[in-house]
Amino acid sequence: MVQFSCTATSKHTTKGFFYKALYPWLGRGLLTADGELWHTRRHLLTPTFHFSILNGFSDVMNEQANVFVSQLAKEADTGKTFDIFHYVTLCALDIIMETAMGVKLGAQVAGKENDYVQAIYSLTTMLAERGRRPWLLIDFIRDLSSEGKKEKQYLQVLHGRSRHEMTSAFKKIMWLQVSPTRSSRNAASCSTSRTQRSSDASPSSTSSSRPSSPTALSSRTLRFARRSTVRF
Repeated sequence: MVQFSCTATSKHTTKGFFYKALYPWLGRGLLTADGELWHTRRHLLTPTFHFSILNGFSDVMNEQANVFVSQLAKEADTGKTFDIFHYVTLCALDIIMETAMGVKLGAQVAGKENDYVQAIYSLTTMLAERGRRPWLLIDFIRDLSSEGKKEKQYLQVLHGRSRHEMTSAFKKIMWLQVSPTRSSRNAASCSTSRTQRSSDASPSSTSSSRPSSPTALSSRTLRFARRSTVRF
């Protein structure tokens, strides 16, 4: 049975009909995809969860775990029972946002006052409601209802935040790519200018002094710039 589960073909990963309700929110990712598309997504994401990569996020997890404990301590001091599920989900959301998108959301501290957190809770409630009212699983009926209009508003909040963070990350990556090359060019041009000025000042020493190789200078500057941009 274990061998069958591990070697199952794509036809055994077909998701149920209810997963289609998640398409507007999550798209065709690993959670909602099936068949060959699921295998492709899984193949792309598997290296992300390697132990060597996860170890680099231990500081983030420990930091958010400390916030999680402090939030539980407030409830524990009251001496009353409370539902821990709310705090666990907010802690997980903070960890996912910071490790996957590099964003400190602060969901554990702000709670439902955060518009992103409020949109997630509202969409989750609406998805659960469709199990009780299955006609809302039909797209055109849902789009005409008040639930569909609310869903679009919440999706604008979630997708808008995601697009903003991805755009910022892309610009940062492009800056890291361009900045070392730009620094090496500036350094090479400055070196050439200094060499020309020194040769003009002492014409007799031109034959004895040889300017440094622009290629070597560029490579040294490029290595220095790359080390500097890692801290960015």
